[in-house]
Amino acid sequence: MMNKLKYIVLGLLFCFTVNISAQQFALKTNGLMWGALMPNVGGEVVFGERFSFDLSAFGGYKPYKMDAKLFGLNPEVKYWFSGRPMVRHYIGLAFLGVSYDMKFKEKQFDGKAGGAGLSFGYSWLLSERLNLEISAGFGAVFFRQRRLYSSDNTTDYEIFSKKKENSTGVKLMPTKIALSISYIIR
Repeated sequence: MMNKLKYIVLGLLFCFTVNISAQQFALKTNGLMWGALMPNVGGEVVFGERFSFDLSAFGGYKPYKMDAKLFGLNPEVKYWFSGRPMVRHYIGLAFLGVSYDMKFKEKQFDGKAGGAGLSFGYSWLLSERLNLEISAGFGAVFFRQRRLYSSDNTTDYEIFSKKKENSTGVKLMPTKIALSISYIIR
């Protein structure tokens, strides 16, 4: 599932960035994720008068000394109400793809998740090239994972030396929470 998601995101990014020489492009980072010890970086490109495409990547290894590793992509297509992209209110269609391996007390989770939802946000101009953006999104996330307990025999969850998922489902949850700073490149 993650491989398909990567190809879809790369294809969308290619389609929207073929001719960005006359368009706006911004580099951005989410301060809330940095606060959670999750390094992240993103880019946003404007296409059309009211639309932009945002792609952010994030990851973490042992944040707060927890036994956890994760990597994710968060592509989003935004519609700006003001008629000027990267300024004021927007609504977006946000996607999420995450690969994770986490251990909490007696439980271990190793899997992948993907989902989509609606996002809302507002962007303030701080200067000619700097923006502050706040956004939140909510949607459905599908997950497929191995859920183990510390007393389990892990070979029971392997078939022909491949990991077997024993837990799947869909949950309604936040797909995006951000307080981002953007540097606009023209």
